[in-house]
Amino acid sequence: MNEQQALRAIELDRHFIGDDEIGLQDGMRIYKSPRMKLSHPAVIRDLFSDEIKHFIRSYTAAQVKIKYGRPYDDHLFKRYCVHNASFFVDLHKGLVDRASEIFGEKVKKSYCLLSMYRDKGVCPLHTDRIQCVYTLDYCISQGEPWDIYVDDKPYQLQEGEALAFSGTASPHYRSPIKEGNFCNLVYFHFVPERLTCSLD
Repeated sequence: MNEQQALRAIELDRHFIGDDEIGLQDGMRIYKSPRMKLSHPAVIRDLFSDEIKHFIRSYTAAQVKIKYGRPYDDHLFKRYCVHNASFFVDLHKGLVDRASEIFGEKVKKSYCLLSMYRDKGVCPLHTDRIQCVYTLDYCISQGEPWDIYVDDKPYQLQEGEALAFSGTASPHYRSPIKEGNFCNLVYFHFVPERLTCSLD
């Protein structure tokens, strides 16, 4: 997204959110909820029970078998994706209260995305669109940890851990994944309850 596109996106966002803290940073649009209490990203180690973690791994392994070898669903990030899979939508609904507690304001779910990266996966520096004000970036399975950098600070997730952060307020990226590695993640996105934007 170039600066002109970002400015147009900001004007569109203002239609939904008024004049909260919104602007440009290094050509990327930034939205910070003034009510957010989470001052920096946090690793969450108890998002799901061991039983739910097992079901998540099994579901994802089945999706990998279906997808692997086909053209990427997302060519920019070189990944396979499943958008709003009913299995994860049900889990997403159950996370709303926990996410509200983590982020310090009432939230509602927007969308979730299963992302399966193989050894060509990339995650370039970016900020997220308005539907991703808050994110729980959950690591399902991996060969070895694939650090995510948020505001240039690295965070390492183990399987079964999630990173809580604001994808609209903090530029984030991952370095190109190492050859032979893989990483399966699911992103649970939330917005402040008061926002009137599309949730998809």
